[in-house]
Amino acid sequence: YDQFGSGLLFRSWEDRALGMNNSVGGARLEYSKGIIGTKLVWGFPRHLRGYSGTQILGADITLSQISLFGGDLGLEFSFLERFEKGLPYYLEEDWTKVNVPKNNASWSVGANYAIGGFYIKGEYCGKQKDWHDFSVSGVDNLHQGDALSLESGLYIGRISAVASFRHLQNMTNKIFRTNEAFISNTLNYIPALSLQHTYMLCTLEPYYPNSDGENAWQVDLIYKASKKDRLHFNYSEAHSLGMYHELGKRALLFRDVSVKYERKWNHRLKSVLFLNIQESSPSHGVHRMTEVRNTAVADVTYRFSGRFSMRGELQYLYSAEAEKDWCAALLETYFTKGWSLFAKDMYNHGSSKIHYYQVGAGYSRGHYRISASFGKNREGMICSGGVCRWQPGFSGGSLSISIVF
Repeated sequence: YDQFGSGLLFRSWEDRALGMNNSVGGARLEYSKGIIGTKLVWGFPRHLRGYSGTQILGADITLSQISLFGGDLGLEFSFLERFEKGLPYYLEEDWTKVNVPKNNASWSVGANYAIGGFYIKGEYCGKQKDWHDFSVSGVDNLHQGDALSLESGLYIGRISAVASFRHLQNMTNKIFRTNEAFISNTLNYIPALSLQHTYMLCTLEPYYPNSDGENAWQVDLIYKASKKDRLHFNYSEAHSLGMYHELGKRALLFRDVSVKYERKWNHRLKSVLFLNIQESSPSHGVHRMTEVRNTAVADVTYRFSGRFSMRGELQYLYSAEAEKDWCAALLETYFTKGWSLFAKDMYNHGSSKIHYYQVGAGYSRGHYRISASFGKNREGMICSGGVCRWQPGFSGGSLSISIVF
């Protein structure tokens, strides 16, 4: 498992919540001295249950802690070559009309600078001509890819602010070039540039990046009014580049506005009020039509003693489009010696009149954790760390056992 830079160029990792693992079976050589660090990676990326025939060869050079104007400067240069081979039988050749080279090279240059409570960092990636699908026009061709990521943060007293921007165009780095939707068929990491929601109704239609072509930005502000009060504001927006829109114009992909107020009343009681407005494109930018969802959440935690506490949520979503209104509730209890129980339900009273319920229990001690749940799950996108996959609807149970060592 490894990555170059922020992962826009290359990242191999495992996420069991998504059921993906693209670890590389091969060799890694690292050497560092002073401010210079070097890394060479070679191997076969894992795809589904085994390692693929595709090979990768990568190099990464970092220069860190360079003193400049009283701050620290860091530089990073990365290169990745992909040698595609052995397309599995269950994947379809999508480039029969064009001469697609089996080898593809990509590179990145990154820099970061920090002084006091301020930092700024950026990364630019480029990719040789690679397979690209213009699904709107129906014209399949080869196109170069590139990505630009910029982020800056400032921390002053009780205020912290972070602003981010990202440009993507044909920057999907795949093990096998195909349009089949296998989340494990990836060599890089492109998470959503938006707030990662945890409340149920805010995750009904999560945003997942359009790596074929988008511009996205985000602003995140936190104000600590006192030891008991904290206010959090987040705004994010993403637009297509225009070439994929039916009218040849850029279209809104996603917009998210969130306000969160946290209050710690005393050592026993804590409350959260959360308001969220989401606007998204159901066609992912192909058509101009969007859907708007407005959600309000009340979240209260009460600690009865050092051995017992409870947390409850009440949520309501109002929308005039799609599945219309939803309501949801959750209750969690925490006991001494690592035991916990939960019950939750989402109800779509605006359209389908269906309950999506779930009950479960968990136990953790030391390095071990075991959890079990049962319920009815809604079909749709599920996300982890800004990366998403499609999950069909089902009713059933799950059992998870994890050991950390």
